[in-house]
Amino acid sequence: MGAAGPPHGPGRWDPWNTGGRAGSGCTWGWDSALGLGGGTRSRGGGAASSCPRPPLRSALLQRRCPHLEAMGSGASTCPISAEGPAGVEQRLEARGGRLPPALWELHGLRKLYLSGAGLRDVPDELASLQHLRTLALDGNELMEVPEALCQLPCLAYLYLGRNGLQGLPASFGHLQSLRCLWLEGNFMARFPHVLLGLPDLRSLQLGDNRLARLPSVLPRMANLQGLWLYGNRFQHFPLVLLRMAQLRVLDLDRNRIAHFPDLRGLAGLCLLSYDHNPVRQPPCVADTVRLVGSGAVEYMEAREERLREQQQLEEEEEEGAEKIPQGDGSSLLEDAP
Repeated sequence: MGAAGPPHGPGRWDPWNTGGRAGSGCTWGWDSALGLGGGTRSRGGGAASSCPRPPLRSALLQRRCPHLEAMGSGASTCPISAEGPAGVEQRLEARGGRLPPALWELHGLRKLYLSGAGLRDVPDELASLQHLRTLALDGNELMEVPEALCQLPCLAYLYLGRNGLQGLPASFGHLQSLRCLWLEGNFMARFPHVLLGLPDLRSLQLGDNRLARLPSVLPRMANLQGLWLYGNRFQHFPLVLLRMAQLRVLDLDRNRIAHFPDLRGLAGLCLLSYDHNPVRQPPCVADTVRLVGSGAVEYMEAREERLREQQQLEEEEEEGAEKIPQGDGSSLLEDAP
């Protein structure tokens, strides 16, 4: 992903209109393809093979809030943001990678943004925020998902990108209200199977991880509409995706896929991104699908021209049919010998 935006406010990217993240690099909007509100998605380009991942601890040190000074300094602070049921935003500060005790007294919170606060853990008091619906913990130093996080029954939007996660605990399955999950920029080599038990999950961000395959039971995620798998280690197109006709957005940028199968069977697909893969031509998709990748512009222009000519031909045929005399043929019978 590109450089992180501000920890709260309009700088967030979110295709489901919940408040997302924007950064530097190549940017385009997904909202038109999704038919929903939202901002833009942003990340840097470049082939996956040309972007080696730094050592884990080194990578995490680079992800901290720009307001933080060297860890260990008592003066190091990072702004955090919280929002209550009335939509009133409250600004607090994390100091030295620690959250202020006053935060846990705000029991009615609906949104909490702790992005880039230098956190290595989250206090158990997080579980007291039972009404929390949006939680941002991206850009921290979490090696594991905090157990307290898995005790938030109303949580619907969760940002865990750019941490040091290698998997998800079994207790993550308690988050039955989860709709959108961001796990980009972690160290996951296997698809977290616990996600298969989250029935309401609609958007799953797994870009910039270490995935090379997907489970054969992935179609259990029947409500999943957006799947981001860019910057992983896929050498072949995951054929299980052909059984997920409900997908609307599929991003496979920056992998090592040399061949895409016929994707016209994905009836719900609105947008496919395949850029920075060693393909020679755009994938075969339905005429309504927007493509992002090498040769996509030319392909869609040619497709638009073909569809325009086809429509014109159909209109001419309809006009010709209207000009044919509409009689019962009796006059022809009278003239016959």
